[in-house]
Amino acid sequence: MPDATQACCPPASAMGCYTCCSPGEGADLSRKYLTKEERVERLQDYLRDLKAETAAVEERLAELAQG
Repeated sequence: MPDATQACCPPASAMGCYTCCSPGEGADLSRKYLTKEERVERLQDYLRDLKAETAAVEERLAELAQG
């Protein structure tokens, strides 16, 4: 779920630490921390991405083992 901070830069980590935004670039500086629900959602997204990456690595290893 995008927020105003993501408009100027992606999060530096799944926990939502932003490093490149400054006032005037679309950053919502009124809130420093993500809610528990937002953290859970980000971590679930991160886990899904890790599982997809793991599957891709396993597929590549299988290809290399055959060839």
